[in-house]
Amino acid sequence: MELIREAREKKGLTQKELADLLGISVRTIQAIEQGQRKPGQILTIKLFKVLKIPISKLEFFLQQYTTN
Repeated sequence: MELIREAREKKGLTQKELADLLGISVRTIQAIEQGQRKPGQILTIKLFKVLKIPISKLEFFLQQYTTN
């Protein structure tokens, strides 16, 4: 998912650094960024907080890219 990758790169974080901040595996971050895995709502909210993605994008992202 471009949004996550772009936000991570903008903050200057590696995939490993982001994974460590969230307490998940690097493989999970890779799968989310490549669109192979949809994050759950809780993980999505954590991603948005850590990456400082504007909350205005949250509702669309939740509808399009998450699992319930």
